[in-house]
Amino acid sequence: MDDESKPDPDDERPPICPACGVTMGILVDEDGTTRYVCLECGFSDGVDPG
Repeated sequence: MDDESKPDPDDERPPICPACGVTMGILVDEDGTTRYVCLECGFSDGVDPG
């Protein structure tokens, strides 16, 4: 992997959805946990597969 394809740790932009390519939105749960949810398809980085 080259340096250009690695994420910049100082980049504070929300991630791009791996399912559809749209910018993900920030969601803060009641316990203060921050996660990202896709604004287009609903994909979430906090989905429990079990």
